Amino acid sequence: MKVVLVIGILMLMVVPLAAARDLSLRRLSIVQEEVLPYEGVLVSFKLGNFLRDDIDDVTVTLSLPEIGVSRTFGPDDVEWDESFNRLYYMGLPEDLPPGEHVLRVTVQNEDYRIVKHRYFTVMPLGYCMDC
Repeated sequence: MKVVLVIGILMLMVVPLAAARDLSLRRLSIVQEEVLPYEGVLVSFKLGNFLRDDIDDVTVTLSLPEIGVSRTFGPDDVEWDESFNRLYYMGLPEDLPPGEHVLRVTVQNEDYRIVKHRYFTVMPLGYCMDC
């Protein structure tokens, strides 16, 4: 009598990022993380559409949730398999207190929504950025 032992087969499939069929927001950064109260925040990122379909009416919103200030850009259409770099500017209120603040970046349309956060620091008035 023979004894047969079947352990099983594990199948592993690796899917490249571009084939993940996703809307992606990559390399999100604040260009200058220390700003003065009267300056603004410059945000840079790469947006990619790997959904196999065009995406219509995509908006980008930059917001400071702690004080209820926001700015929305778009809507724009993003073609299938398209990716591009974006640079957006948001002015800051002059009375924004010194310290660390959170910038929320939202990319969305009626079907998709991506939300990411980045920190920046408001320096006190009179602070010399180049000294």
